[in-house]
Amino acid sequence: MAIKYVGIGSLEEADKFKLTKISEREFPKLTRHLPNGSLMLIIKKYSKTGKRHKYSLHAKIDDPDLKFKAESHEWDISKAAHKVFEKLEQEISHKTEIKSSKARSRQAKEVQ
Repeated sequence: MAIKYVGIGSLEEADKFKLTKISEREFPKLTRHLPNGSLMLIIKKYSKTGKRHKYSLHAKIDDPDLKFKAESHEWDISKAAHKVFEKLEQEISHKTEIKSSKARSRQAKEVQ
């Protein structure tokens, strides 16, 4: 249930604050489905010398049963963070839905 940041040292303080605030708000939503999951956010910052910077976020959730990955690339760190958490949430809900439906079908077969 921990968040690990890789490459956060390359960000400016304002971007660090935005990213940690978003991830601390969004991560509990993901742990509803995966109570034992841990999140790793890999942050890359491109074009370090210009005025604008492009950000790449890669997220990995490790759970004892399932593993999930998502990535997002944006010019704004907030947008990239929101997109990567949205993708993770969709993937988790899809996989856990399939897993629970398979379990229900197995139980129904055992009852018959």
